[in-house]
Amino acid sequence: NNILWPVKEMREMSSRLELNNELLANPRKTKKVIFHTAGKLLWVIIGLSVGMVFLVLGWVNTSNKLDQYRMHDIMWRYIKLTNKSQNREYLQSIERLCLDNPDKINSIIEKEDLRMEQLEESTQRGINDNPINPDSVIDTIIHSSRKKRYIKKENIK
Repeated sequence: NNILWPVKEMREMSSRLELNNELLANPRKTKKVIFHTAGKLLWVIIGLSVGMVFLVLGWVNTSNKLDQYRMHDIMWRYIKLTNKSQNREYLQSIERLCLDNPDKINSIIEKEDLRMEQLEESTQRGINDNPINPDSVIDTIIHSSRKKRYIKKENIK
């Protein structure tokens, strides 16, 4: 009854131990890259929130002006349906001008609005400066080929 020593297994185990000791002494260096996406996610959420706020404000603004849009649409359709060709031709020429050159019509409207505001201011200033007195105010009518204008002038003596 001889007991044999397991030499082969012992060599195998010792080689594994040497390999493990070498790996423990010089571990593998792995580089771990961590991406922090919380900041980007926060910016995306903020951007979407701002976009939604602008969208809601646009809807509210549009709903507030919806009656005005409907009124203008009804007025335009009524004028188109009436058989007065002068009105229709005039409106169609304005529409063509708006479609052809919107910047030009905007500048014309802005200039006319400014002129009307200045005229109203000067009229108000004249009324406030000089109370209406029949002796000091003369109404004159100036005839032009396009329209009549009424101008109040102060009587200079």
